[in-house]
Amino acid sequence: MNSFPGMGGTAQFAPLANDSLRDLRSKAEGMLEHLRENEAFLRKFPTGAVDERLALWQPLASLLARARSRPDLAMDARLEAQRVWAEETRFSALFIVTMCVHARSGSARRRFADYPEQLEALLEMLEDKRPAAMSVLPLDELAQLRNGGFLRSGE
Repeated sequence: MNSFPGMGGTAQFAPLANDSLRDLRSKAEGMLEHLRENEAFLRKFPTGAVDERLALWQPLASLLARARSRPDLAMDARLEAQRVWAEETRFSALFIVTMCVHARSGSARRRFADYPEQLEALLEMLEDKRPAAMSVLPLDELAQLRNGGFLRSGE
């Protein structure tokens, strides 16, 4: 199993410099669909931040829809798309770093008792993504993660 619910696959929704407003709206709506499809899994973890993420993407999709018929909103919509993507990146980074701990818990071992190779694949995927996730988090959030026991010695 190479894919886990709610993890990965969001890069396709990143706004690109050449994206039209239509493309940006399609990406925002795609991200909303992705969140809804993975909501049950993401809600199992506090850092899944489903409500917060939906609260970012829903207004963006609405703004992008309005901007297509109101050119005066186009630049604001493009800037908002970048801001929302930056927040999404932060939420994803928090999720990855905390999942590195959750995936080693007793409850995770019990959940994957019949499929230990899947747990190993999950841990490998998380550990591969962890350095990049750590690099995008601000110092205050790293301090909170450290206080919560999510960082390792020396991090």
